[in-house]
Amino acid sequence: MNQPAARLVVRGLGKRYGDPVALEDLDLDLPGSTLLAVVGSNGAGKSTLLGSLAGVLRHEGTASLDSRPLRPGDGRTTYLPQRLRLPAAATVADVLGLFRALAGGMPDRVPLPEDFVPEGSRRIGELSGGQAQRVALAGALLGAPDLVLLDEPLANLDDEARAIATGLFRAHREAGAIVLVASPAAHDVLAAADLAARIDNSRLATLGPAPAFLASLGHTIRSEGAA
Repeated sequence: MNQPAARLVVRGLGKRYGDPVALEDLDLDLPGSTLLAVVGSNGAGKSTLLGSLAGVLRHEGTASLDSRPLRPGDGRTTYLPQRLRLPAAATVADVLGLFRALAGGMPDRVPLPEDFVPEGSRRIGELSGGQAQRVALAGALLGAPDLVLLDEPLANLDDEARAIATGLFRAHREAGAIVLVASPAAHDVLAAADLAARIDNSRLATLGPAPAFLASLGHTIRSEGAA
């Protein structure tokens, strides 16, 4: 059986900060519309991978989407970093308006659920950490991105918001996007994902079906509990 052609092709992706290696010689091929969980311990290289693909980090190697090089600001890629400080004096509407401008004003491929974000007139500084994270995540998912890069997007979210968020990830995948979600503890993401990539010591250690990876985590937890 012929394998589907890869849409996202990454070759030799690497990042060094002097002697320390943040990411080393990573190759990745993702087909079609895919939801990929990027897992690994803190400092393994997950954020470096997403930041490099987003174009916010200088790096070695190449990355292309649909046979075209990834280019920051072309409207095809959206990126939510692990730590995004929204201006405290800005309103929710201000922030979403900025994100929409960055998305090129494209109509939303996946509508946001009603009441997912606070009232537009509220100021960011008045929001809880979880509410501010909802605003940031909602902004990153506006428009019609073909590549969605989300670094620990479920941080500070309660169970209800996490369930809504993972539903949004699946909806973007089903609408044709490639979605990469990085998390050090990604059980809920893994349950929704097609594939899982484990980054270990700055290298791509494994890449395979997410259900199998999630099952292996359950086996590990049971084994440790029995010890």
